[in-house]
Amino acid sequence: MKTFTVLWDEVAVKELKSIYDFIYTDSPSAAAKVKDEIVRCAKELKTMPRKFQVYEFANEVTGEYRSIIRWRYRIIYEVIKNDVHIVRIIHTSKDPLKIIL
Repeated sequence: MKTFTVLWDEVAVKELKSIYDFIYTDSPSAAAKVKDEIVRCAKELKTMPRKFQVYEFANEVTGEYRSIIRWRYRIIYEVIKNDVHIVRIIHTSKDPLKIIL
């Protein structure tokens, strides 16, 4: 089975930290749980990144963008050759047409 390298873009890292910090104010344990689950989902992309749906709102940009939803967060990533780039982590309440990739 082919293995991909999972890479995190700087914007996605900042968004994950913001999510963690926001939840932490109410519940440190919930913040850790959400962060750990998002990281786990990203790591799983190393084996089968194309099993998740194409991110349909990425039609204005070139590339193979896909997404996973965990709880209320959408992990948007791009498959480039042997790499998976985590590009955004956004709350599902955000208007997908206003998200810049």
